[in-house]
Amino acid sequence: MMKNKTFRKIAYYTIHTVRYIKDVAVGASIAVIISFFVIGVAPTFDAMSMYSLARAFNENTYSTVKPKILENTNGQWITIALSQVDELYDLEPDRWESLDITEKLNVLQVISNIESTYLGLKTPVRVGAAKLGDTIQGSYSDSKKTAYISIDKLLVGESWSIVSTLLHEIKHSYQHECIAALEKAGDYSGLQMFNLARLYSESFSEYPYERESPEQKEAYFNNDAEISARNYAENYVHYFTLLTINTISP
Repeated sequence: MMKNKTFRKIAYYTIHTVRYIKDVAVGASIAVIISFFVIGVAPTFDAMSMYSLARAFNENTYSTVKPKILENTNGQWITIALSQVDELYDLEPDRWESLDITEKLNVLQVISNIESTYLGLKTPVRVGAAKLGDTIQGSYSDSKKTAYISIDKLLVGESWSIVSTLLHEIKHSYQHECIAALEKAGDYSGLQMFNLARLYSESFSEYPYERESPEQKEAYFNNDAEISARNYAENYVHYFTLLTINTISP
């Protein structure tokens, strides 16, 4: 387990260095050679998975699990989550570390399907991995209905931290759908039920996309849409943790 984990880190930094090479599979080969000298063995791995890992530095990578709205009979989060619990056991740290990029994305897509259903989204959120900025852990594209997790974080990050990032981005999708509903409400747009949608709309109109200066970072942290997304992620990552701990097979 430790050797494979070390190999993944070697592969990450090696491929990162050669990510501009057209045939990025070269990076994977170099990583194998380096790992042999560093840890004394070239670990076994699926060649296509390693090639996919290498390609991830040059293009976005997506889950092979289909984004979908699940059957929802009563709107209860626990009922929806339990229907998919067998797919969540790989969140256990030791299991998570053994997964390749696509396998991790597949687990995250299951979580996205649960949350998309619970939140009542019209369009389920697709999950992908992308090369983001050095300090950006995740991002959401409403035009593509896709939550992107930083490839850097996905490769070496802990499972629950990544789940929290995903939940944060899915909450942004919910916020955008609330705004869309408000815009279609017509004469009913003044109803109290749309208060949060108005708050989200105002927050995105003032959204601090540039976060270089201390003032910009503070504005981002105090933005109401970001506060809402952070709070949601903190609450529901806890629920997922309890769910898997209490139901995982011995």
